[in-house]
Amino acid sequence: MLERLLSPRSIAVIGASHTVGKLGYEVYNNCVQFGFTGSVYPVNSKGGKIRGKKCYASVGAIEKEIDVAVIVVPKDAVVSVVEECGKKQIPYVVIISAGFRETGDEGASRERQIETLAKKYAIRVLGPNCLGFIVPKAKLNASFTEGLPKSGGVALVSQSGAMCVSILDWAQDSGMGFSTVLTIGNKLDISEIEALQYLEKDPDTSVIALYLESVERGQELLQLARRITVKKPIVLIKSGVSQQGERAVQSHTGSLAGSREAINALCQKAGIMQVHSVQEFFDVILILSCGRIPQGSNIGILTNAGGPGVLTVDAMENTLLSLAHVSGGTQNLLRSVLPASASVKNPIDIIGDATPERYEQALNIFAPMCDALIVILTPQIMTDPLLAAKNIISVYKKNRTPIMCSFMGGGSLHQARTLLHAAGIPHVSTPERAVRALDVLERARKNEGMVVALEEKTTASFTLSSNTDRVQLSTQAVEEFLNAHDIRAFRSQLLHSSFECDRIRHFPVVMKIASRDIIHKSAVGGVQVNIGSVTEAQQAFERITRTVRSAHPEAELEGVLVQPLLSYKQHDREMFIGIKKDFSCGMVMVCGVGGTAVEVLKDVSYGIAPLSTQEAMHMVRSLKSFPLLAHNDISAFAELLVKVSQIGVQYTGFSSLDMNPVVLHERNAGYTILDARILL
Repeated sequence: MLERLLSPRSIAVIGASHTVGKLGYEVYNNCVQFGFTGSVYPVNSKGGKIRGKKCYASVGAIEKEIDVAVIVVPKDAVVSVVEECGKKQIPYVVIISAGFRETGDEGASRERQIETLAKKYAIRVLGPNCLGFIVPKAKLNASFTEGLPKSGGVALVSQSGAMCVSILDWAQDSGMGFSTVLTIGNKLDISEIEALQYLEKDPDTSVIALYLESVERGQELLQLARRITVKKPIVLIKSGVSQQGERAVQSHTGSLAGSREAINALCQKAGIMQVHSVQEFFDVILILSCGRIPQGSNIGILTNAGGPGVLTVDAMENTLLSLAHVSGGTQNLLRSVLPASASVKNPIDIIGDATPERYEQALNIFAPMCDALIVILTPQIMTDPLLAAKNIISVYKKNRTPIMCSFMGGGSLHQARTLLHAAGIPHVSTPERAVRALDVLERARKNEGMVVALEEKTTASFTLSSNTDRVQLSTQAVEEFLNAHDIRAFRSQLLHSSFECDRIRHFPVVMKIASRDIIHKSAVGGVQVNIGSVTEAQQAFERITRTVRSAHPEAELEGVLVQPLLSYKQHDREMFIGIKKDFSCGMVMVCGVGGTAVEVLKDVSYGIAPLSTQEAMHMVRSLKSFPLLAHNDISAFAELLVKVSQIGVQYTGFSSLDMNPVVLHERNAGYTILDARILL
């Protein structure tokens, strides 16, 4: 759908300026100075000429058909200009001008007016508050960034113009090339979704890089990215994921599943490579753009200095990477070409007097043993960096092992770094950066098997209604709901007064307050355990209601719930399952260590509903406490996760569902749900 925007035959720059240095001049100048073969029309109410070309007083005065209008007028004039474009039947407008939703209510009002006009005239809008777009292959720079990037396979889609400019500037030094650069600004209309729909089919794009500050259409992003990542990698850096202001107090899930966790889970389900720093973002894109992607986690390190080699090994801790094994035979071959003082175990230290020839000899022997290599060079008298780079390139051409280089130093290494980049070998300033980037790639590789098509399953039909203005369902309603979906719910009995305690037939029991106003029962003294007789039950009833009324006098109490006391066995573990509606990503699944410590320990993992069995098992295995579940029925727990996730997709009317604790029994013994709540 963006073909005409990104392959235009004619462009009007509205607000083109006669003054060098002004935004309107620079945007127009960029459009014409790099060899774009289409027509570019400058528009300025003063008329005259810009760079010797006639300047039109209005876009309506242009006799020819226009594909794209680039708008760089003051914010107060944008609305009227968009209407002019509509009357001219221009299909795309790019609003570089700022001063809209990002500035407050007045700007938001202007943005809504533009949206109304866009719908009226069937105009697609890029921006406002964006940098513009660049198509290097077409020699078109319809933005106010300097220069024309090299043509290549990376498509950069950025919500931030400043981030875009920085990436493009870094890319010049690394030799990275771009198929498309698209800045989406406030995303009034064209967003990352439309960009991805275009880039999925773009033959010139092999890698997609996204910088986003907001995700409003998470489910669309999920479905689209799942399809794309099978063919083309997507790398995402997402800002604005602070949990402050996101925390909800309605339930355990609300307090745990903020926007950061939702985006993380979405990326994993979609196969998106998510990074958490600008440095990682650039480094991962750089490796992907070079075309050689590691197919394993066994990393070789070759260095002419011991310290950096050790630091590289340290950086691999808590990653999915491991040191490649060096066999005895390989060690003997290395000894035959290296000094006696060299280390022939990984990391291979060819010591400080290493010549360029030594680099080549060692790499020829060591490279086939590794899934990827990190080659470190520190500038020393005996090591000519330029010749060393040439020798590394020679090895790179002779085998398929991916190589990352880190020539650690400044200006004396510039030529060598440039040579490496030109040969398609990614270079980063420190080996730790190489480790972090390779870890992102390895996590993505391990996640490939998770990105599978989900089976469509239907669950039982059930009407969710609280019959009240309160948002929490009653305990009895929750029990009925879970039982209707073949989920073995707890058995409970609701007592309305202490006189009804003689209805309890079996002891010992647990007694809990029943109130839709009370979320955390234990925190307000609403739970009593190991009640052994009717008399104790009557006393517990009075004690619970008195304590809760004191803590929450405004709460409406339905009574007290009675449940059989579960006799815990040696390997029983209290777990937690929750699902919460995220405004952009859909229903977010959470599981982890349960009981009263769920929010303290925060040993949890996340997913996006609906879950496959494979995804559910992955969530369980991702828990820090997973080794403690060796004797437990994790298959049953995973099956419960899948069922809950299917409920979350089927019933969009509730905001969260919590099960805590879910007592997970020994293998083949299943689980027992002791408490659950649903918030509408």
